[in-house]
Amino acid sequence: MPFRDDLASRLAALLKELLEQERHEAGGANEPRCTELRRLINCGEEVLNDDYKLDVLFRKHIDALPEEERPKNPTQERRLHAEWESSLQSELGDWRVELSQLERQPVNTQLVFDSAKSKTMRLLYREAQAAGLLPPSPPPDPMPPDELTKVRVFLKSKNIIAEADFYGAKRVVVLADSVAAAAKNDRYEDICNLQNELVATRILLDDGQHRYKFTSDWQFGSPSQAAGAILGYPANGWLVWKDTNGVSLRSAIPRASFSHRGKVQS
Repeated sequence: MPFRDDLASRLAALLKELLEQERHEAGGANEPRCTELRRLINCGEEVLNDDYKLDVLFRKHIDALPEEERPKNPTQERRLHAEWESSLQSELGDWRVELSQLERQPVNTQLVFDSAKSKTMRLLYREAQAAGLLPPSPPPDPMPPDELTKVRVFLKSKNIIAEADFYGAKRVVVLADSVAAAAKNDRYEDICNLQNELVATRILLDDGQHRYKFTSDWQFGSPSQAAGAILGYPANGWLVWKDTNGVSLRSAIPRASFSHRGKVQS
C-alpha cells in the first residue's frame, strides 16, 4: 500500500539520521584530545625543522636549569643539546602514537544502533500519541528499561580520561580503554582496596606510570564510586562526570529524576 510504503520510507530516513547523529557523538568523544595532540605535533615538528627556533628553545631550557646543572663548556653544551633534542623527538613520537590510537579507536556499532533504534521508537510513539492514535501512556520499551536512560559521560583530569555509560544513580559502567590514576594516599583505603581488587581480576592493567587502563567494561554502584576509582581519591561523581556538552550529571540529570532502580521517572 502507498501509505505503508511512505511510512516505512520515512521511518528508515529517520533511523538513518539518528544513526548518523549517534555515530558522530560516539566518534567525537576523543576529538578535544585529538585536536590538542595535532597542535602539539605541529608545533613540535615546526621547532625541530627550524634550527633558529630550536636554538632559541634550547637557550630557554638552559636558562631554566639550576646553576649547577648548566653546561660549563662547549662539549657539555653539545652533549646536553643532543640529550634535550632526543627527548623532544621521543615526546613527539609519543604524541603521534597516542593520536594514531585515538583516531583508530573503533566505535561500538551495536550501542550506536541500539541507541538510535530506541530514539526512533520513542519519537514514533510520541507522534502517534500527539495525533490521538494512542492513549497518553508510556510506550512499550523496544529495549530493556535501563537502556532507555543511558547517558554517555566523561571524566577528564591530568593524564587520565575515562568514558562511561550512566544508567541511573546505582549503575555506572566505565568502558574499556578508560584510563585511571593510581591511588597515592593510603588513607583512601576503600579506593586502594577497590583498585587492588580490579588489578587482581585483570580489569585494571598497571601501565607502570601510576596509571591503570580498563581492559573491559566494568559496572560501579554509583557515579561517585566510579569517579573515585578513576581519580584515585574521593570525588563527587555528580559533579565530575560530564556529558558530551560538558554539563555535569547534577545539572544534566537531577538525582530526583531517578528511582532506587535507576529508571527515569516520567
